[in-house]
Amino acid sequence: MNQPLRYTGVDISRRIRALLALRGETQTSLARQLGVTQSALAYPMTGRRPYGGRCSLDRIAAALEVPTSTIIYGRPWPDVSNDEG
Repeated sequence: MNQPLRYTGVDISRRIRALLALRGETQTSLARQLGVTQSALAYPMTGRRPYGGRCSLDRIAAALEVPTSTIIYGRPWPDVSNDEG
């Protein structure tokens, strides 16, 4: 039987924070969007327990409009260049 994946908090937290910064959002606004408290959001960001429910990495990625792989592996990273032509 497969165990739920656990990730170290450093990369996950850093990537989520970077994605929030790209969007001009905060952890508080993300928590509100997910319908959880900011402290509940801290658990998946630090990898202290398996992800599930309203605060899963899949739901966080959907709220940030990126694939879950962007949070887990850092790719594909959103292109934020302002070049229009």
